[in-house]
Amino acid sequence: MTPTPTAATRMDGKCVVLTGASSGIGAVLAGSLGRAGADLVLVGRDPVRLGAIARSATKSGTRARVYPVDLADTSSTRTLAAKLREENPRVDVLINNAGAIQHTFATTPSGDERTFGLNVLAPFILTETLMPRLAASGAGRVVNVSSSVHSMGVMDFEDLDRRRAYGGWAAYSQSKLALLLLTYESARRHADRPVTFNACHPGFVRTAFGEEGSTGMRGAFFGVAKRIAAISPEKGAETPLYLATSPDVAHISGAYFVRRRPHRSSPASRDAEAARRLWEVCEQRSGLTEVPAVAA
Repeated sequence: MTPTPTAATRMDGKCVVLTGASSGIGAVLAGSLGRAGADLVLVGRDPVRLGAIARSATKSGTRARVYPVDLADTSSTRTLAAKLREENPRVDVLINNAGAIQHTFATTPSGDERTFGLNVLAPFILTETLMPRLAASGAGRVVNVSSSVHSMGVMDFEDLDRRRAYGGWAAYSQSKLALLLLTYESARRHADRPVTFNACHPGFVRTAFGEEGSTGMRGAFFGVAKRIAAISPEKGAETPLYLATSPDVAHISGAYFVRRRPHRSSPASRDAEAARRLWEVCEQRSGLTEVPAVAA
């Protein structure tokens, strides 16, 4: 059953930017938020799926705009972020849901390893570029979909792209650790703005995640694991939906949630010096210093 916000969490007229909206958790979130009355801005790679999701979400009479973009491409993400900032006088909620794992090494057009580009740089660019619009809402929310595998992540600042010895899971767990570090750093840096920043672990969800490029034993593992232990996309969407809509968390910022409850993340994720260092790396790699992140 698709989770739906209660009457107390209606989103009528609120602008929600949702990435990774064309499948899995993103598709469920789009439907739930649409039924709650949100004005949807849907971002995803597949224009056909994205269009179908938008049509389904707007059956309740709400508006849904679609933006087919490969967020792993830093240049494309910057263009999108600037466009969204120009088109929307305010953004009430930004849900950075898009994410993927690469089983073999690959780079973006900007030269970054794809996992880092999609899972780390894209949320950073969207969040910082849309900051004026999030603040304009008076109660903006940023929800970053991380993962419990952040606890296995190691920030290798000397080789963030894992070029020396690439491993898909090592790159993925590092990216989810990085996303948590950025969540906490955002909460610190923007504490004076009316915007909250929280992250969550949605659970091990039964979607196509991890299957692209996965063959042999690796593919067999994903198939068996999902049949045995995975939860439905509807169940996986519950916590990010809660963070995006519930009045219970309206004044909570810089927290990590599991099953809709605050959870203490790994010691590495709470390393303030690593967060500061990562922020500077993201600024440099994204070229965000060329984009006035706090301009009106």
